[in-house]
Amino acid sequence: MNRISRNLFLISMFFLLVFSFGCNKKKELKDVDFRSEMVKFVREISDHAKLGNSEFLIIPQNGESLVNESGYLQFIDGIGKEDLSYGYDNDGEATQSGIRTEIATYLDKFVESDKIVLVTDYVFSNSEDFPHYDDATNAKIEDAASYCRLKSYVSCATVRNLNYLTINSGYEPEVDTIDNVSDIKSFLYYLQPADESNKDAFINSIAETNFDLVIMDFSIDGITEFTVSDIQKIKESLNQGNGGYVIAYMSIGEAEDYRYYWNNEWTKDNGKPSKNAPEWLYQENPDWEGNYKVYYWKDEWKQIIFGTPSSYLDKIIDLGFDGIYLDIVDAYEYYEDVMGM
Repeated sequence: MNRISRNLFLISMFFLLVFSFGCNKKKELKDVDFRSEMVKFVREISDHAKLGNSEFLIIPQNGESLVNESGYLQFIDGIGKEDLSYGYDNDGEATQSGIRTEIATYLDKFVESDKIVLVTDYVFSNSEDFPHYDDATNAKIEDAASYCRLKSYVSCATVRNLNYLTINSGYEPEVDTIDNVSDIKSFLYYLQPADESNKDAFINSIAETNFDLVIMDFSIDGITEFTVSDIQKIKESLNQGNGGYVIAYMSIGEAEDYRYYWNNEWTKDNGKPSKNAPEWLYQENPDWEGNYKVYYWKDEWKQIIFGTPSSYLDKIIDLGFDGIYLDIVDAYEYYEDVMGM
């Protein structure tokens, strides 16, 4: 075989391998029921968490259409929904009324089943900057809140990056004892501080609020965990000492490269999965750098999330959180789009 023929042969073999790999990946995804696998995953998380504490809260964010899946409402305690009134297309812009109405038809089913609905609207047009309040923004906040009151949802208006403690105009806390989830009338969604505040300052700022429920990260930077005493301080200090719920954010549909479980050898310099990547790692989310789609139905990914002393959920439980706020539950929609379903 001469050099030209050999090169042509190698090139053709290369493209054949790429094509075969793509076909195999496509076939692997084709055999997955993405919705039922997510329902199964959430149920497994709930079963594991509630085994040690039946009152531990399981609140998925988005993926509201799963309410129609058999048994889904039996092992969750509510739902979080983003962009209901503001932020669906662009931050600070009103969600189209038809879209809001359609989403609400799903959310109403949670309310009818006595599940709490936590709505996060992104009313600020530039979530990179500190939220600036003016008459127009305050009107958006009240519009979002009034719709939630009408529908028996609980409203929070904040910035997309969730890195500011936003206490909005018109917020009037009902300081009282919170005996169960149905008593929750307000919540704060605040993951990490945008400035250089130290951990104690961050903890103190939350503890001084009067919200009924706080959604926060389990660490100050994705790696450095809070302590049991940190979480206890917040729980006891909320509502002027009457106490409240503190639940931890946890992404289950994407892997984050700033988390303790991440291995830098999993990706190349361009962010694409490397040859060392685990089989459950798919590809980077183009809208969120450092966040990677995962095959959430794979056992190896599930073991990172729960079931061992070093798994994500078990760390959260050990820190004394009252529950978890599950993000990227709607990952099934992404894979349905990939497959043209």
